[in-house]
Amino acid sequence: MIPIRPLPRSLPPLPDESLPGFLMRLSYRLEASPADLAHATGLTRSASANGSVSHIIHMPEDVRTRFARTVKTTEDEVTGMLLSPLGLRYPPASNIPSSYRQKLSSRHNRWIFLHTTRFCPDCLASGDTPIEQEFGGAWRRLWRLPPVFACPTHNRFLEHRCPDCGRPALCTVTRTTYRALPRWRDTGLHPAQCRSPLPATGPAGHGPEIGCQGRLDRCTASAPAPSEQIMAFQRHMLDLLSAAGPTTTEVLGSEAAVGNYFTDLRVLCQLIKVPATSSPTRGLPKHSTLTKQPRAKSSRSPTGPRASSMLPRWLPLPARPFWPPPTGYFDWRIPVTWASTSARW
Repeated sequence: MIPIRPLPRSLPPLPDESLPGFLMRLSYRLEASPADLAHATGLTRSASANGSVSHIIHMPEDVRTRFARTVKTTEDEVTGMLLSPLGLRYPPASNIPSSYRQKLSSRHNRWIFLHTTRFCPDCLASGDTPIEQEFGGAWRRLWRLPPVFACPTHNRFLEHRCPDCGRPALCTVTRTTYRALPRWRDTGLHPAQCRSPLPATGPAGHGPEIGCQGRLDRCTASAPAPSEQIMAFQRHMLDLLSAAGPTTTEVLGSEAAVGNYFTDLRVLCQLIKVPATSSPTRGLPKHSTLTKQPRAKSSRSPTGPRASSMLPRWLPLPARPFWPPPTGYFDWRIPVTWASTSARW
């Protein structure tokens, strides 16, 4: 067994920081690529490996122990970077059986953002410590959950695309493989810099790829500020996702476990979008705010069909009352990415 050698320098994980965000910050400090850092910390067996996307959800105990010792942190802090601890409250984030991981686009994983993430530019830009000011704020773990769509701290909707190239943030879907991060082997990229590769600029599309130089921590808001009613609902969802939050919530006059509540919301979203050939509001109570909205657009986009085909359709609904929804709640300017209408439950 290869001996564990702690890195000469490291960084303390930030609150609610995701594993990809930590790798970006630490690799930037060490002037190394995320691929080299993953190999040095035991996340991959070789520097040429692409990195396992499943590590965003769960990390085996031996891998977690080695990683923690190498980056000079605790195993509990490493566990806090993963999605699986949220599984009791948000079931799709649970550590699912290995048979499900054979296809990361499975129906279970469509309700977490494995291949991209939302983000708050102000959170990425702000920092209370010199380290945060130099290496950027945390790419938060909760941003990979569809129920998290706004930032209460900065009172704005989360963004999901680079304002320069228009591609989804940290999108790891390619035509041939999945990577834990885009531009996995590049060095010198600031953690808040867009990592999307751009098409080759040579004759007939040949030549080396160049990367987008956009900064995601400098995005202007793509939608008006959310209303207080919407932010109150977002804070309610965040309370339910918090480990210190309530274990039950009231739904239609009855108490429901938090995990069941989010499962019910997933089912309700599915009922709204299928059957695809009929009106999306068939069988639902009439309400002008909902029925006047246009139908969802196709999942195909200028960035390619696969960039969004495995991302969940998320139409969050308030716990009480379900109907009528708050005025302006179904505002389609909220930045979301729609899933393929062929998804089945």
